[in-house]
Amino acid sequence: MHKLNTFAFCCPTQRWAVSHAAGAEPLTCPPTTYERFDPASLRHRNLLYFSLHGIPDQPYWYGADHITAMSTDAFQALDLSATVVFVANCHLPDTPFLSAILQCEPRFLAGGQGTNFTRGQSLVGAHLLGYLFRIALSLDIAPRHAFALAKYTLTTRTQALTNAAAREKNRARKRHLAEDIAANTDALDFRSFT
Repeated sequence: MHKLNTFAFCCPTQRWAVSHAAGAEPLTCPPTTYERFDPASLRHRNLLYFSLHGIPDQPYWYGADHITAMSTDAFQALDLSATVVFVANCHLPDTPFLSAILQCEPRFLAGGQGTNFTRGQSLVGAHLLGYLFRIALSLDIAPRHAFALAKYTLTTRTQALTNAAAREKNRARKRHLAEDIAANTDALDFRSFT
């Protein structure tokens, strides 16, 4: 297993989950904002991992309290041919970011449609998928196969949660398991855009 040269960017509430999923300490917004974001930090990376707020038709991604974190301009004239991009943000295909990233010809790009569910203090949903994906990548598995393996493993874990929820008697614990199952099921709809 080798360590990937990773850049991660997220909301402060997602710091713990993103640092574990991405395997790197993330930049957060705030304090980093659109005005202070350095697009050069995206260059020469093996993995870019984003967990910001995406809004349909917006050329900006947002951090906490809808503070602007970055714009599609960050991807202008960027070569991502050796870079895997994982976007846990909501609404990736409904924003100009999809075409902005694809114009950089990434080695691999994965993300989800609509609202994507995660927890800030545990690996569930998009962050669990991102974690499994990163682990497979660090084993030198080709991105397409690493992503398929991550989704297969997530399917298996989701089935185990479903079985546990069926046996659970505690209502609060059962509700928590149902939320995790829903988040994981949503993440199973993530796909490759390359």
